[in-house]
Amino acid sequence: MARVAVGAVLFFFPGLSALMWTGERPGSAIGRMSIRGLGARDVAIGAGTIIALDEDGPVESWLQAGMLADAVAALAAPHLKTWRRLGLVALSGASVYVGLVASGAVEE
Repeated sequence: MARVAVGAVLFFFPGLSALMWTGERPGSAIGRMSIRGLGARDVAIGAGTIIALDEDGPVESWLQAGMLADAVAALAAPHLKTWRRLGLVALSGASVYVGLVASGAVEE
């Protein structure tokens, strides 16, 4: 549910989202489109997970997709200022950890 909410914020408020994430507003339509694309990705992964849970579908596959997306997001960190880079890496790491825990809980 949180991934869907975060994705919706990224999609509907790309300027504010980029400012909070990177410290800069996207200066072009392409920058806003990129942030919206990340939001759409998160909405799709979150909704897929919710639907899989509801319909007894492949929940683990959706969790793995989310973990992969979050781990790759950490690769975007090198150009960020130090505290934002650390925050992004910490958030990505925490998200992957939660996905691993949830994935293990689903298998039981």
